[in-house]
Amino acid sequence: TKKPIIISTGMATLKEIKNCVNLIKKYHNKIIILHCVSGYPTPLREANLNRINQIKKKLKTSMVGLSDHTVGIKTALSSVFYDVVIIEKHFIINKKLNSNDKKFSIDEKELRELKKYISENYLLKGNNNFEIKKSEKNMIKLRRSIFSTKEIAKNEKFSKFNITTLRPKIGICSSKYFKILGKKSKVKINKFSPIFEDQVN
Repeated sequence: TKKPIIISTGMATLKEIKNCVNLIKKYHNKIIILHCVSGYPTPLREANLNRINQIKKKLKTSMVGLSDHTVGIKTALSSVFYDVVIIEKHFIINKKLNSNDKKFSIDEKELRELKKYISENYLLKGNNNFEIKKSEKNMIKLRRSIFSTKEIAKNEKFSKFNITTLRPKIGICSSKYFKILGKKSKVKINKFSPIFEDQVN
């Protein structure tokens, strides 16, 4: 039929999963593979979320999700950090009902919480960039820069006895502390003053 297929891999070996995927690929590539432990319920210590990355690697696909049979929503939430594309949980209308999967099923309240926290977890993931975040911009001044610890005369060498690193970030960044040791001051610098690039020979 060439319809999309979701494969749950509970109790399957890697070889079995590969065979299943290869069979479907004779007809189409619309496949999502779910990491699954078929323990009903599954203890947290057996959730084995690292297998998600192994499935991605061994099957060369990013279309991997989680079929979760642990109690509660913790495991499902944690799977977000493995970039899952689907999370499957058993759902029960009322936990007072008798059901074989009652213990590890979630109700309406938990489903709403799961949806809310999944969205928040994706926000927490962010991206791989190292840019300064908006909330950090006003805090840059709290970084350290190089200051004099006593009056420094013109042509006097900078040393560990006359400079240190202090807040706020005004002058030369503290990361350059060792670079200016041994260099000379172009001007007289007052005690406990920031030191700037144009003051260093």
